[in-house]
Amino acid sequence: MQDLSEFRLEWNSFWSWCNSRQVPKHLYTADWAKLHNIKPLLKPKPGLPSLLLGEGPYHLPLRVYPTRTKPQLGNVLTIGPSQCGKSTKEKAQIADWDGSVVVNDIKDELRPATAGWRNVVGEGKVYTVDFTGRRAGNCFDPLEGRVTEGELYRAAKHLLYNPEEKEKYWTQRATWMLSRLFLAARILGLRPLPFVARLLPLGLNHAAARLGDISHELASSFLEAEYVPFKDYDGESRSRDDAWTTLSAALRPILTPDILRTFQGSDFSAEDILFSKEPVTVYFCWPEEELEDLQLLIKFVWESLVHDIKRLCRLYPNRPRQKLLLSLDEAGITGLPRLPEDIATLNGRGVSFSLTAQDIEQFTTLYGQSRAKTLMNNIESKITHRQASYDTIRYFQLLLDYKSGYAHSNNRHGELRSEGESEREVPLLTVRQFQELDDEDVVILYRDVPPIWARRLSVTVSPVLEKRLLMLPPPLPALSAPPPFPAFPTYRRSLLGSGHYRISAFATGYPIPLPASG
Repeated sequence: MQDLSEFRLEWNSFWSWCNSRQVPKHLYTADWAKLHNIKPLLKPKPGLPSLLLGEGPYHLPLRVYPTRTKPQLGNVLTIGPSQCGKSTKEKAQIADWDGSVVVNDIKDELRPATAGWRNVVGEGKVYTVDFTGRRAGNCFDPLEGRVTEGELYRAAKHLLYNPEEKEKYWTQRATWMLSRLFLAARILGLRPLPFVARLLPLGLNHAAARLGDISHELASSFLEAEYVPFKDYDGESRSRDDAWTTLSAALRPILTPDILRTFQGSDFSAEDILFSKEPVTVYFCWPEEELEDLQLLIKFVWESLVHDIKRLCRLYPNRPRQKLLLSLDEAGITGLPRLPEDIATLNGRGVSFSLTAQDIEQFTTLYGQSRAKTLMNNIESKITHRQASYDTIRYFQLLLDYKSGYAHSNNRHGELRSEGESEREVPLLTVRQFQELDDEDVVILYRDVPPIWARRLSVTVSPVLEKRLLMLPPPLPALSAPPPFPAFPTYRRSLLGSGHYRISAFATGYPIPLPASG
């Protein structure tokens, strides 16, 4: 039966090619892809990784395969309004992928549907970093492996970076202060993020005193002034106070007790994802209703992981590694600042992105017009459902190009009659036709293949995929609470002015002599 289907595909593709040779030439030549154009996307190639696009003729899935001249698969973007089937296609792609996968799951849909099969194919190497408050899942420390001052400073910069901020001075100074706190945690052998979370509520003076216990130079570097034990630094420098306030305000929403449970270690690393013998699957689960509050953390987690992937690909270019898929559902609202650049550089290293969004305007809002164009230009496989956005329709309409249409004229003068026609350009798909696409129809653009009119991908296109998506996911392991740190001294603010000694004997257990008056 399989041989018969392949024969029918070959035979009909041949006649499709023959008929295309007999089509008269026109001034405007845009047309939909014929069977012979998409045959390479329909013909199965077992053993090769692929990106799913849609459902083609004979209920066969359309797939992007690597070729001799194009060994990398590239990236794929699915654009469509809510409830059009974008997530369904993403589930099928994750279940179909043979290599490692990192998934951004903001709807709590992708893991329940795909983790069961991924657990089988990866022989148990499925990790879930859950930020939804369930207090279950795996640990992941974005600062794992970062120990030098330079590495910790760059990590602090990534964590606090806000592309929309106009006054960057306070964030830059807060970045320096945060890097000193990270370094102090490393000296003490503690996890940096829980350590910072412990210090933030206690204030600037307490943080300086704790760093002073570790190193006088470290405390002075933190304050950007000579550190004097028991001195009150609150109010002494407005810029320092504002930088500390900026740091505290930025980190408090993401360093809650439930979130801190995930930062106690790392159950996996970028090295595991790339070089493991079995495919590794990682799910980052976020509560959709709290995405705005967690933007800083989402950015930090993803950028840390992508940074490590880039570094490992550079250091070990010839080491055999897993084909890696980065799945970003609803990428238009996730807000990863470096996505336009990452999607371009990682493609050449065998890493593919699978993105979904509601319209192109989401990317324009996030990255600006220029960087949004860079993002779109580095995606060779684009799938669009029915659209209501004029700008998105116009973008695809221009890529579809124009076909020839004819304007007819009839003239009569007495008994004389003349007829004429003039060739003119007509959009391959008008704005109204875009808005009237059927729920099951999609338009696909892929490299040098003419535009493809196809059906949206359904799991029923493959009985194998349908069975995989019915498998139950593995249970989540419980996350324990972070271990308590040793109690810090409790400072009591006195009525002395700023810059004076202010610690009481009660705070330390022994009296502090004040300087003798002169």
